[in-house]
Order: sequence, then C-alpha cells, then structure tokens
Amino acid sequence: LLHRMARSHTKVSDWQALYKTVYSAVCIRDTVRSLPQSITLFREISEAFSDDLHYIGSLISKVVDFECSLAENRFTIKPNIDPAIDEKKRRMMGLPDFLTDVARQELEQLDPRIPFCCVLYIPL
Repeated sequence: LLHRMARSHTKVSDWQALYKTVYSAVCIRDTVRSLPQSITLFREISEAFSDDLHYIGSLISKVVDFECSLAENRFTIKPNIDPAIDEKKRRMMGLPDFLTDVARQELEQLDPRIPFCCVLYIPL
C-alpha cells in the first residue's frame, strides 16, 4: 500500500483501508490506555501507538472525499483544501458546456451544404 502511494498508484479502496487501519489503531490505543499500565503489553502499545495516528486519521478524513471518490471511482479531494485544485475541478466541470459551444461555432462556420457534423474531443 505504501509503495503504491509513493508511486501515486493508489485506489479509493487503498485510502479507505489506510483510514480504517489508522482509526482501528487509535481505538486500540485508547482502549489499552484505560487498562493497567503495569502490564507490559498494555504499556508498550500505549507508548508505540502515538498521537500521530490520530493526526494522520484526522488529515485523511479532512482531505479525502470518500463519498465522491466511491461515486466517481477515483481519488477525490474535498473542496476548499487547495484553491488550485478547486479551480481545476471547476474548469473540468464546465468542459462539456464549453466543448458544446465550440462544436456549435464550428458548425456555423461550415459550408451551408453540410447540414450537420459530429465533433469529438480527444484529450491528449
């Protein structure tokens, strides 16, 4: 999982698995911290499962839009995390209308003997 993340080849299910793992580790840590720390295993878990786990889980929860990611079957970031990403999303959402307008303009410039045409957009 971490290898795929380092190469930016993660799936939505990978992010879900990481979030669930971190959340479960935090739950285990919190449970163990309420148990007698005189028991070596409980003390070691309490020390090893640091507050960083809670921070990581919080970051994932604040950044990853799991609902939208599942619906679109691709990694999606929540709005207002990064203005540049929000702008790119806005442009992408407006792309179909823009391309339809371009197709209409092209049709208007065609010879009147051509009654219709089909315009395809092939991203590079």
